[in-house]
Amino acid sequence: MIKAQHIALLHPVFKWIVNGYVNRHFKKVIYKPISFNTEQSVLLIANHFSWWDGFLSYYVQAKIFKKKFHVLVLEHTLRKHILFRWAGAFSIRKGNKSAINSLQYVSELLQNANNLVLIYPQGKLYSNHIPELKMEKGMAKILEFSQYPLQVIFQVTVIDYFASRKPSAFIYFKVITLEKETNLRDLEQQYNRFYQEVKSQHVQQSV
Repeated sequence: MIKAQHIALLHPVFKWIVNGYVNRHFKKVIYKPISFNTEQSVLLIANHFSWWDGFLSYYVQAKIFKKKFHVLVLEHTLRKHILFRWAGAFSIRKGNKSAINSLQYVSELLQNANNLVLIYPQGKLYSNHIPELKMEKGMAKILEFSQYPLQVIFQVTVIDYFASRKPSAFIYFKVITLEKETNLRDLEQQYNRFYQEVKSQHVQQSV
């Protein structure tokens, strides 16, 4: 696996690049501030439907969470964009024995209260319009290796254009605390309840 290798001097550069990309390509990024335990690490679980997902999560994390950003990506993707490891990307090789090391690394990162770890539990891209999200088994290993109580924040991102030639990104969050007895099915059900609440709420949006 390839571990994250933050370089503090480059953080302002990455922030400038991401903010420029997002502000140039989106009309608006709309989100609400949330209350969470700043003295505890964050496991951020998000839906994965576009090339923009990592950029949007990096964008809002710098504004809301202000923690050291980490994101799990496929190893062949990270090798193509190896500089991303300096912004917190680390890799997993699916179907390989080394994948377990990547999942253990997540739990190690979460032991530091200054860290945020972003996970896309679907494992690959799916449409923004699927009725529910299916989590891969690797998420169960993360739950198994983690220390509890575990602060988890659900993120659901929805894209709409309305009357603009540029899309607007609507980002919704929900904070939960997991205890040791939580299993993958429990987590998946909790996320999908929130996902469906967001979808129902979002159809009433206008810009």
